[in-house]
Amino acid sequence: MDKSLENGAFKMKNIKTKYMKINFDFMMQDYGFAIINEESKDSFGGNEVLLLEKDNIYIRIIKDRDIYSFSFTNSIIKGKKDWDESIWYDWELIKTYIDGKKNYELKERMEQHKSFFDTTFRLIKANESLSLIHKNFDKIIKIFRKQDFKEVVDKLKKYRKQRSKALFG
Repeated sequence: MDKSLENGAFKMKNIKTKYMKINFDFMMQDYGFAIINEESKDSFGGNEVLLLEKDNIYIRIIKDRDIYSFSFTNSIIKGKKDWDESIWYDWELIKTYIDGKKNYELKERMEQHKSFFDTTFRLIKANESLSLIHKNFDKIIKIFRKQDFKEVVDKLKKYRKQRSKALFG
C-alpha cells in the first residue's frame, strides 16, 4: 500500500495547508499517483510544493504566497532538476491544448492579474483551475501518455512562446 495513504485518507508529512491536504486527494485515490517530494516553508505566507508521480507522469503543485500553480510533465530529464521550467507545462498551456485552440489567448491571464493582491480571488481561481483539472484529468493523462508526445510538446512550446511574447514583447 502507498505510504501516503493511511486508512484510505490522504496523508502528507510536511504540507501544512488544509487546502493542499484535501484538494489533491483524487489524484492519489482515483488515479494512484504517489507523493515523491513535498516541501513546506513558513516564510512569506507559507510556501509549499507537492510533487506527484505515476507511470512517468509528474504533477507539480506549488503554493507561493497564496498563489497556486499546477504543472505537468512526462519525464524528469536525467541531469536536469525538477525545477527546470523547460520540462514543465503549466495548466494554462494544457488547458489551451485541451480546448483545441490554435493560438494562446492572453485575455484570461490578464483578468487574473487585475486582482493579484486579492487573496480570496486567488483562492477562487485556484479552485476553478483545480475543478477543471479534476474534470479533465483523464484527458491530461492521455496527453502525457501519447506516443506522439513530441507533437504535443511542440504545440505547448508554441503556446508558451506566444504567451511570453504577449507578456514581455
